[in-house]
Amino acid sequence: ADNFKRNYENQVVRFVYVGYLFKKKHQLEVIKACKRLFNEGFTAFEMHFIGDGKDDYKDKLKKEIKESGLSNIYLDGYVEDVFEHLKAMDVGIIASEYEGFGLVTVEYMLSKMPVIGHAGGGTSEIVKDAETGILYESQDELVFAMKKLMEDCELRKRLGTAGYTRASKVFNEENNVDAVLKLYDSLI
Repeated sequence: ADNFKRNYENQVVRFVYVGYLFKKKHQLEVIKACKRLFNEGFTAFEMHFIGDGKDDYKDKLKKEIKESGLSNIYLDGYVEDVFEHLKAMDVGIIASEYEGFGLVTVEYMLSKMPVIGHAGGGTSEIVKDAETGILYESQDELVFAMKKLMEDCELRKRLGTAGYTRASKVFNEENNVDAVLKLYDSLI
């Protein structure tokens, strides 16, 4: 048995977005998606942003949260042990359109969480749509993905388990070292 505090009942679903608070990471769009969810009657969720950023962007996020009237969106700031914090979350979000290799995405998967990720950059290479998470291209699709994972705890569990399996097999140090050595040998 693992020590994850995963919510597999349809109670409050805890979404998390780990990363530097920065315009190109699109945290503002996630907050707007949360407002849409709430306005459409999907109220049993929390949205946690873990990470720090420049004061002007943080102030913009705080203003949007305040104006939304939602009390279930949290700017948690810098967290010492992110992996420990992820154990209490249910779904990881990556909204950056141009994410390189997403270490955070892999950490979500190793935390047995399904990932909702923007279908661009490295995220679409890491997350297999409808297998280990849900990829999206528009805010409508982001809202739909959030609703879907709020409503279907078995889907959250299945995607999270598949993501863990994929991350454990594909994105581990030993496999990466072997791949680099094979590439190196082929070039000599």
